[in-house]
Amino acid sequence: TDETRATVRAIFHTLRQQGPKPEGLYNQALSDFIAPKASGVPDYLGVFAVTSGVGIESLCSRFQQEHDDYNAIMAQALADRLAEGLAELLHKQARDDWGYGRAEQLTVEDLIRERYRGIRPAPGYPACPDHTEKRTLFDLLHAEKNVGITLTESFAMYPASSVSGLYFAHDPPRTYRDWKRSDYSFYDAVARVLHDECILCEPDSREPWFMSAAHDDSCLKDTLTAFETAIDRTLDSLGTTRRMPA
Repeated sequence: TDETRATVRAIFHTLRQQGPKPEGLYNQALSDFIAPKASGVPDYLGVFAVTSGVGIESLCSRFQQEHDDYNAIMAQALADRLAEGLAELLHKQARDDWGYGRAEQLTVEDLIRERYRGIRPAPGYPACPDHTEKRTLFDLLHAEKNVGITLTESFAMYPASSVSGLYFAHDPPRTYRDWKRSDYSFYDAVARVLHDECILCEPDSREPWFMSAAHDDSCLKDTLTAFETAIDRTLDSLGTTRRMPA
């Protein structure tokens, strides 16, 4: 809770990679990139929740009532981009506060390509796929009161033009593809089972297969159930059982 690190304020659970690795390589989890207390090395984890979606629904609704689909789409898209931009700005502030970001001399292209130290994974993405971790994050920030973002029963954020996640000062694998590569054979098998059940997923998408923000709560629940069933069926075929994250 402070620099003494004498008490635990909250715990984030991170999923460890499940696929087999060559000798000398290890199944990683995001927790590996935070220094253990026993190491004596002071380390930090940043959390954030931002929105630019307050009032955007009424604005888009007004455009739609005027049959102005173009401006309705552009208003929503602009709100989405503003939220992402604010998350980027706060990430820069975090890097500066941690010290190492003050010497950065990054171009706009560098920022777009994320050519800086550290990452900001969000719950629902491959490095931390469990959306329920948002509850811990929101409780830490008092996000409903301080920011005006709420969580649905399936942990989708409202307003939709909202971003939340974690700031790491160190560099775990950055992208969906990086995290997915080591587990590709397993998740490819899961995708085939989902396909057989007529649940179509794009395996190379940057969005998580079953967590698209475009899904409503009902669709999300049905897809999650299908996904869990597909995992169990795949594990059965491999003669093993589901492993819980370490």
